[in-house]
Amino acid sequence: MSGLTIVGGPPGSGKTERLVALAAQRVEADRFAATLVLVPTARHGDQFRRRVVDRCGVALNLEVTTLHFFARRIADTSAVPSIDVAAELLRRATHERVDAGAAGRFEPIAEMPGLHALLTGAVSELVGADVEPSDLREAAGRAASTDHEAFAAVYHAYRALLDEHGWRDPRETPSLATEAIDDGAPLPGLVLVDAFEFLNPRELALVTALARRTDVAIALDREGSERAQWTAERLAALVPDAVGEEVAPRPGSATVTVRSAFDNEAQLREIARAIKQTLGEDASLRPSDFAVVFRQVAPHLTLARRIFAEYDLPFDPAAGERLASRPFGAWVLQLLRLPQHDWRLTRLAVLLRSAFLDRGAWSIEGDTVDQALRVGRDLKLFTGMDALRRLTRALAARADDAAEGREGYARRLRVASAAIERVTEGLAAVLDGESRTAGAWAVALDDTLFGADGLVRPSVEEYDSLDVETSALRADLDAMRAIDEELGGPAIELDEFADELEARMQRPAMLLREAGGVLLAPMHTLHGLRFAHVFVGGLAEGEFPAPRRSGGFLDRRGRDLLQAGGLDLPPERRATEDELWATASSRAGTGLSLWRPRFDAGGRPRAASWYWHDAATTGARQADEPASVVPEASASLRELAVSLSSRWRDGERRRPRGLDAWPLVVRTAAPVEQRRRSFAAAGAYEGDLAGIAAPSAVERLTGATARWSASRLESYRTCAFQFFGGYALRLREVEDEHTEADAAIRGSVVHDILEEALQPLADEGRALLPDTVDEAVARMREQGHELWDAAPVKWSFGRAALWQYEWDATADEMERLLRREAEENERLGIERIAGLESAIDGTTVPGIERAIALRGNIDRVDAGPGLIQIVDYKTGRDISRKDVDEGRRIQLQLYAIAAREQYGAERLVARYAYLRPPASEWSLDTADPADAALVEAVAMHAEAARDAVGRGDFRVNPQVPTCPSYCDFRHICRVNRFSRFKR
Repeated sequence: MSGLTIVGGPPGSGKTERLVALAAQRVEADRFAATLVLVPTARHGDQFRRRVVDRCGVALNLEVTTLHFFARRIADTSAVPSIDVAAELLRRATHERVDAGAAGRFEPIAEMPGLHALLTGAVSELVGADVEPSDLREAAGRAASTDHEAFAAVYHAYRALLDEHGWRDPRETPSLATEAIDDGAPLPGLVLVDAFEFLNPRELALVTALARRTDVAIALDREGSERAQWTAERLAALVPDAVGEEVAPRPGSATVTVRSAFDNEAQLREIARAIKQTLGEDASLRPSDFAVVFRQVAPHLTLARRIFAEYDLPFDPAAGERLASRPFGAWVLQLLRLPQHDWRLTRLAVLLRSAFLDRGAWSIEGDTVDQALRVGRDLKLFTGMDALRRLTRALAARADDAAEGREGYARRLRVASAAIERVTEGLAAVLDGESRTAGAWAVALDDTLFGADGLVRPSVEEYDSLDVETSALRADLDAMRAIDEELGGPAIELDEFADELEARMQRPAMLLREAGGVLLAPMHTLHGLRFAHVFVGGLAEGEFPAPRRSGGFLDRRGRDLLQAGGLDLPPERRATEDELWATASSRAGTGLSLWRPRFDAGGRPRAASWYWHDAATTGARQADEPASVVPEASASLRELAVSLSSRWRDGERRRPRGLDAWPLVVRTAAPVEQRRRSFAAAGAYEGDLAGIAAPSAVERLTGATARWSASRLESYRTCAFQFFGGYALRLREVEDEHTEADAAIRGSVVHDILEEALQPLADEGRALLPDTVDEAVARMREQGHELWDAAPVKWSFGRAALWQYEWDATADEMERLLRREAEENERLGIERIAGLESAIDGTTVPGIERAIALRGNIDRVDAGPGLIQIVDYKTGRDISRKDVDEGRRIQLQLYAIAAREQYGAERLVARYAYLRPPASEWSLDTADPADAALVEAVAMHAEAARDAVGRGDFRVNPQVPTCPSYCDFRHICRVNRFSRFKR
């Protein structure tokens, strides 16, 4: 027997139930009878199979599959390339037609990914509709549409390339399956086609061929949408003797509830909590009986995954994720970008510390990366392959120099040296090779990551999606290899290959599913599915209904143009908002819950969708939005902890079960932390080491061999705790490479350039004056440019292009500084530059019985008749005269005393020279008695600081309004911004 039965009816009328009954009847009549069920997606198949098994208990020969997989199974696909090869062929056809001028309309956007996405979608539809290139070209010409004429040229070129290779487009597979059926391919006695809203002409031909050979029943909602109506009409025309069977509409049984939540996160949390509570109340329900639906899922996917994981609910999203956004994908891209980022040590360390790396491949032990980082930072080996090779030698050298009795430490250094050498050579072999085709790069990367000695671990604890992600990556690499094998390609560099691979990894094509989980799906995927409870979220204006996007060669306007030109096409693929609402609101059997967020992410009010408003005003039950989550309604341990702790002030004493340390952690630690962070609550002897400091330490800090720099003295006078950590304990925050140049690096580079510009004048005994400044400026611009461009490598910081871009502006600022200095020198009568970066080492402060020896470098010393000028360059913020008057800043005074001792001048002038001068500048001039007193007073400040250090006085009492961001100890000090505010 053969024939076609079309089961029709409105949404929710029971069309699928009718097909389930037919399958069950066949199973009950003959347990071994073969039945084929064709559905759009695997999720539809799961539901259909479950309903059949629920009805008849067992179904031995029931095959439920997608129409696509069935067609590929029975068709001869030897001449069908992969979808990736077909897409590349289309891309090449596009470029060929653009270059030839036939598709010159696309030339300005020929390299844009968006163009190829539009072309791919339109070509897919045309092939599915079995449209000949000549028909499209004629219709576009008659419609006088330049866009469609260019598109027709691309389509014609693409089909010609397929013919040239003897290939069939992958979308032609249903036609190949039709040919196989007509040639006698074996078929089951009953074929059921369910949950399709639309079938293209090739798929309709396949169903017609099935109906000629066997019994076929198909469920269609003729009035559900324009596309469904078109499908039903075409099918009836192809099979005139088809039997029609109408299923009567059933009254809706689902209870409709309308809810609102504060924002998107609150909305998802309330939905997840409601699902968990319903599962607890009804043991017959499973997570797969629930669906959460949005107009578009992508904006909610990441947040929903986190919330459902927190609530311990299995999660089954119907939306794909980007491999590039997953931790494993990001790790692979970081690996490929290592040469592009100049083999930065910190980036390499991140890669080597990753849980995805099989450390055994390179014999990396637990502290190997730490040892490499420590030595690399000490020696500033931050960037470059040469730096990594020097690092291996430095590690080995330190192992050889290790003190006797530290054999374990030396062994770890040698292990680190050998491991870093293996890492360096192994990665260089893969990433530093010559250019090759994308396919060759893909093969090399696949072997590096997944080969016999691959770098990727087979599994990672608590990272269950690694198998899916590695499969997705290997599929992308296989696609690139297949394109290379089938079509060939040019040799490209590694960074081009990384860009191409990243573009593939950015496609939202990877499904991370948990079997039997709660479905999260966009509205358009729900057609034909059925759930006990459906939650429709995002019912706010702008999200649903969504603004209609223009788009595509075959949008409604494009179809109208082509139809006017004589080309008949199926209706537009995009469903209307009313059609989507009809689908989403008819999928629930027990409960339909409609949700709207009241505010957006920026706290702005959002208007309710009129769909939500219509339901709220037509009898749907409205539930109040909870002001807060009560402990009994908490759906996760985190939520319970937050709920309980928020009620402490009301007398709540309960704590989450399993957190036995709660009293110790919270009730004991809180007052300790409060005291640690308070000025007033400091202990009576905090920081006072009088009488207990080791004599050797005191001698090292204050003895005759100690050298006191301006920064050392200012450190103690600013904060004794900072001095104690930096100078007594010799602690420093671990230095790391800089993302960009900080103020200290910028200042050092400017100092180097100014020294280079003025060195010839200093060597010749001349001064920086108006008649010599042009010479200095010219040298600054010529030699300084080279020093500026070399700075990123010398100082190991990134964003080199941006740094180089800033040269012109900085050079202009330095020129203005030099010209200001020349004018000031002329005013003072300066005759020569006495020193650049003039060293102070061992000069003592006069007037102190137990000498204090100084150390430092003066940026510039100028000499004139009976006059010495000390100039210190400043590239950052200005220093106030008040700080000098009150003794917080003593650098200029110390330099003045040192210069007087070295040069014996009667008059001293000390000042700052700013790259960006403040509104009012000042200087110290000993010709002024007040300034002379300030200079002499520095001896008293230095002696007081030295004596306090000798007494072991390191109390925490910062003498600045705010703690500076550059303090190495700001994260461990009990004083912070909050405690300062309390003070």
